[in-house]
Amino acid sequence: MIYKIAKIICSVIPHKNTRHHARIALANNLLDLTGKIAYLNDSLIPEFEKANNLISPSSKILVIAPHPDDDVIGCGGILAKYANQCDVMCINSSGFKRPWDTETYEQIADMRIQEFNNVMNFLGIKKYWIWKIFGQPPHFDKILANKDAYLSAVNFSEYTHIFVPDRNDGHREHQFLSNYFIPELLKTQGYNRKTIICHYPVWGTTTNPNYFEDISPVQDKKVQALLLYTSRMQAADNYAKRMTGLNYFYGLFIGTKYAEAFHCENIKDFLAYPDTRNWAKYK
Repeated sequence: MIYKIAKIICSVIPHKNTRHHARIALANNLLDLTGKIAYLNDSLIPEFEKANNLISPSSKILVIAPHPDDDVIGCGGILAKYANQCDVMCINSSGFKRPWDTETYEQIADMRIQEFNNVMNFLGIKKYWIWKIFGQPPHFDKILANKDAYLSAVNFSEYTHIFVPDRNDGHREHQFLSNYFIPELLKTQGYNRKTIICHYPVWGTTTNPNYFEDISPVQDKKVQALLLYTSRMQAADNYAKRMTGLNYFYGLFIGTKYAEAFHCENIKDFLAYPDTRNWAKYK
């Protein structure tokens, strides 16, 4: 049954190989999570409490999104709850064409940039960046070409918490960012050794979650924000329903209606993670 559910959820992914890997990763994570739900205890969460004490009024948060809408799907509840403490950088405007798109690559990129700006304004995010990239994915070379622009725009050492895609996410550019490119940015510029890295899910579920944030009061706002990404919210995709279902599922872990789940680790451990995919070959 778990594998059938994973197959249905991942059916919307356009690329066959990405869809296959996402389905396997999601099924394995669902099996792992459903096994843990019966005996969730303090040993599962050695460094972070179960809910609502990861972020304090003095915390400064940076959400790094691979593409527009990943920000909301993965941690829109965090953005809605802590808007005054959050900055957002979107690495790639993701101007790529699906079979039914009639616009050019660049027109799609422009459209998604405008949607991203609208979402940030709706959520009340004051400081945000997005870079225009378009064409046939993957966009590894174009992201790498923008490295100096990312470094000049953002001072990573200012942040107490940096949210990044789950390193095992089903999307190849999401994996590229968390396993290779974001560590490269941090090592090049420098970083705050006390910063906490928080992994969030987009194409799948959180790997080994050790922190759950109650987002019940802002779930409706999170859904409204996602629906503002109109170019990617066709009825057939059901992104909002799938996202809501996952947030409902995570709420079971902490006894709330809706929650977001993250794997949190110190920045030293994040940077020490082995680069098993050898993303450096894209230099």
